[in-house]
Amino acid sequence: MNPDPTSPASPRPPTFKRRVLRAALCCACLFALGWWILPWAVPLPEGLLKPQNVSPTFLAADGTPLRQLLTEDGQRVGAPVPFDQIPPALLHATLAAEDKRFFSHSGVDLLAISRSARDNFRHGQVVSGASTITQQLIKISAEKRKRRNLLTKITEALQARRLEMSWSKEQILPEYLHRVSYGNLLTGCGGAAQGYFNKPMRDLTPAECAFLASLPQAPSRLNPFKNLKALRKRQQHVLKKMQEAGWLTSEAYELAIAEPLKLQRGTGGFSAPHAVELLLQQCSADVPTESPPGTFRTTIAPDLQRRVEAILQHRMSLLEGKHVTQAAAVVLENATGRVLALAGSRDFFGTDSGQINGAWAPHSPGSALKPFTYLLALERGFTTASIIPDLPVEYTTPTGLYRPENYDRKLNGPVTLRTALGSSLNIPAVKVLQQLGGETLLLKTLQNAGITTLDQAADHYGLGLTIGNAPVRLLELANAYATIARLGKTSPGHCSSRPAPPRRQQNLPRCSSPPVVSSLRTSSPTTRHGC
Repeated sequence: MNPDPTSPASPRPPTFKRRVLRAALCCACLFALGWWILPWAVPLPEGLLKPQNVSPTFLAADGTPLRQLLTEDGQRVGAPVPFDQIPPALLHATLAAEDKRFFSHSGVDLLAISRSARDNFRHGQVVSGASTITQQLIKISAEKRKRRNLLTKITEALQARRLEMSWSKEQILPEYLHRVSYGNLLTGCGGAAQGYFNKPMRDLTPAECAFLASLPQAPSRLNPFKNLKALRKRQQHVLKKMQEAGWLTSEAYELAIAEPLKLQRGTGGFSAPHAVELLLQQCSADVPTESPPGTFRTTIAPDLQRRVEAILQHRMSLLEGKHVTQAAAVVLENATGRVLALAGSRDFFGTDSGQINGAWAPHSPGSALKPFTYLLALERGFTTASIIPDLPVEYTTPTGLYRPENYDRKLNGPVTLRTALGSSLNIPAVKVLQQLGGETLLLKTLQNAGITTLDQAADHYGLGLTIGNAPVRLLELANAYATIARLGKTSPGHCSSRPAPPRRQQNLPRCSSPPVVSSLRTSSPTTRHGC
């Protein structure tokens, strides 16, 4: 007989509860698989596992910045900053702007995903996202930008989960702040603080922190130099969220809202340009980095550097109309060879070859080599009272007769060595060099003093070497003079605070008579000077 349809429903078979339980258990296992196990099957982006390239920064001897360069990607990236050195206001502003539940979720914020899905469904379009800071870090660390689709988002979510299980929150947040773009070629919070406010992060106000935290959402659209009004609105929104989260008191919030923005675009500095260029061109592979990474400490004394540049400008202004267009100067510390100041021209940006480094480009030294000839003479028995005839003389050379003349084309007859050197007379200098044995001895002495541009045979220069017929570098010449001050000990002139250790030294042959200055010693005849 058929059951009465109006009678109470028959109890469900016990297998239904088991099916529900099995389904719930299956879902739980799938969730656990996707939440804890599957992320380990997806590798983290290779770029995240490599240190972020930072902009090379050159510092003066006292630590003040001289210049910050761009990275290979054309960005100005500051050095990474540990979690405990990031201003709390910047941390709070970043969390308020990007991920207020950062310290509560595990890389993927399920509540934010639900909220975003609800809002997007209501509006029929994407009006809000749900990516966490961890997911954003995964995205910006990818070496190749992937096409934005569902598979990409799932992959990034799994990578975010793996990162959360591998790194602490105190590692993830600073890494994000170091890698995120703030627009205008500025990457990282440290570089952004310098780029927009020309100040270190520790000096940022809460309003300025909110300003920076507002930028990563849309760096181009919110460019403060083009759309300050939109950025200001976003900044006020971030400040409001900071207050609501309890990170700003009502009084601090009102002060931050009323604070005017004082943008001071930082360029990374451009001091001692020729010295920095010399470091880059000559010794970029050998200059040791300091801490933090990517910084290079030089020997430049900034106050002295500015003074030397001002003196050059002043002296050149006095020589206007006298066919003098450029000048260069080098200041060395005699004892160590440290370059304290280096100006390669009157103006690096001048149109009259200002970017040519006159301190490094070879030029004729004129009479600046004569002291080395007289140094050799004093070591070989001459005295300052020795008489040298300042009279006409001719020397036969492979190219013809050589007749040295004084600059004023006058003859002074017998003169003392002191007078010949003090008056910078050409004929006596040539005669003394010839009496010492010729140009070979002087050439070897100059090479051992570190002058590297004298790479021809001695007979190529002839006796005219003593009056400057060969090109030398001002930096090397200055250090050669410092070698005399060091009583013959060579130490290559350098701009780096930690020069390469010297090689084994060797002595030049010594004369039998007691020398006035010790014979020049060097590691090799081709000792390199520079930075």
